Amino acid sequence: MSECIGIDSLMFNHAVIDEQHRDILYLGAEINRLFSICADRQEVLIAVYKYYDIVLTHFSCESSLIALLDPSKYKHHTDEHIRLHKSMIGFIRDAITDLEDGLSVSEIRDTFPILFNDMMNNIAVNDRELVGILEQEGSLRRGS
Repeated sequence: MSECIGIDSLMFNHAVIDEQHRDILYLGAEINRLFSICADRQEVLIAVYKYYDIVLTHFSCESSLIALLDPSKYKHHTDEHIRLHKSMIGFIRDAITDLEDGLSVSEIRDTFPILFNDMMNNIAVNDRELVGILEQEGSLRRGS
């Protein structure tokens, strides 16, 4: 999708992570599109549920990679990464709850782009740093 501007700059040459990032970014862009046209609430809810599942899978993968790091050496980074994960998951849950509770797409449409931008920033900054640390520590090989 053309909405994912600069997606190549958010890829790290790690097969699993890059595939997850692509899925997150493409579906996020699609959800933004659905919000922008005030699509049917049920259609948006299905897409947000799918996004939630993809994000949970990605964060689980990252958590397993974070567990490879020496906590005494990288505690601040890992704590911040996990804090951001919890915040983003909470945001998605709130969107799901709002839609399930009957709020219209137009009532919550301005909130999802904030999450999408936070997710792109997380990938561009925090995930890039995590991949760099994992490579430095010999815990991650690109192309894996």
